[in-house]
Amino acid sequence: MPAVSVIVPVYNIKALLPRCVASLQAQTWQDFEVWLRGGRDRRMQKNSR
Repeated sequence: MPAVSVIVPVYNIKALLPRCVASLQAQTWQDFEVWLRGGRDRRMQKNSR
C-alpha cells in the first residue's frame, strides 16, 4: 500500500492534465498513488504508473 494518495480534480482541465500527470511521474519519491477524480459523474480512477 502506498504511503500517500494524491487526488487530482479533473473537471474542465483537459489541456492541463498531461502536464499535471507528467509532473507527478517526475517526482523522486515514488511511494504514492494517483487518483483522478472528476467529470460530471464524480468518478474516481486510479492512474497506474
